[in-house]
Amino acid sequence: MTRHVFRLPDLGEGLTEAEIVDWKVSVGDTVEIDQIVVEVETAKAAVEVPVPYAGTVLSLHAPAGTVLSVGEPLIEVGPTGGAGGSAAAERYREERGPDPGFPVDGSQPSAQPLAKVADLRFQVEPVPSGPLTPSDLPTDLTWYIFVGAR
Repeated sequence: MTRHVFRLPDLGEGLTEAEIVDWKVSVGDTVEIDQIVVEVETAKAAVEVPVPYAGTVLSLHAPAGTVLSVGEPLIEVGPTGGAGGSAAAERYREERGPDPGFPVDGSQPSAQPLAKVADLRFQVEPVPSGPLTPSDLPTDLTWYIFVGAR
């Protein structure tokens, strides 16, 4: 999980700023998605603002009484937990990079990365136009399927 900076959202009706009245959370608190974290006051009303992220509050960007413009940083939320599992897991994922066998672009995964890990060497042959028969398969694979797997 990465750090998320939540900025003062557009509160509607052409309002461009709001004053922080009361923080409902403190640095170090754990928050859930849509939890009310701050009460702000605009020229027209007092509004409770929920946070769109779950995690641990890392920073409150302004104390109560501060007037912020729409889009200015309000609160920063990061991974839940300390230097334990989640931070270590995140660091591992960053160092390892994306899994090459399972693309995130919607294309089909490739067997090549797995073959490299298992030190397998294979060659793709054209698929026969009719039903697959034992003569279409390599000899060792045919033996395994029809004899060795029994």
